[in-house]
Amino acid sequence: MVGAFQSPTVLNNVETFCAVPAILRDGGAAFAALGVPRAGGTKMVCLTGHLNKPGVYELRMGFPVIQMIEEVGGAFRTAGN
Repeated sequence: MVGAFQSPTVLNNVETFCAVPAILRDGGAAFAALGVPRAGGTKMVCLTGHLNKPGVYELRMGFPVIQMIEEVGGAFRTAGN
């Protein structure tokens, strides 16, 4: 991949590099155990829109979407808040 300055980029996948400290600290098997079989580890997700706590979160693979919205994102905002 060629960057804006017509030279190769150093960092192509930031999400992969974010996982390195946890893998080095706890080991690859522990990191893989965070997810579901054949899709272990974590994933960066961005919650936007009419949520009480929008933001970027690192969640284990296979994290249920409804739980992501209700618990992590603080549920949908209502007209009163």
